[in-house]
Amino acid sequence: MWDKVKLKALMEQYEEELKKLAQETNENIKTTIKKIERTSEEILKELVKESKEAEENVRRTAKKIINDVKQETPQIIENLRAMEQVVKKQIERIEEDLKKLLSE
Repeated sequence: MWDKVKLKALMEQYEEELKKLAQETNENIKTTIKKIERTSEEILKELVKESKEAEENVRRTAKKIINDVKQETPQIIENLRAMEQVVKKQIERIEEDLKKLLSE
């Protein structure tokens, strides 16, 4: 009889200890989940920040390229017009040479 009482008391003691361990484990799991969530949020915030910075860099680069093209376009047009005049003069000379050759 005494053994049964002792055994029951031991079982109840172990049961209480198991409950405490289970509760501690659950609390540890909850804490770990919160840490992971916080870390995930921080990583997401950092990624969003880096993405915005990259987007801004792309915008700045695009604006610079557009401005460079705008600045260089008049010079390019001027060069093309000068080349056009040279080509026209060459065509005129060739036409004159052809007329001379045909008239001979």
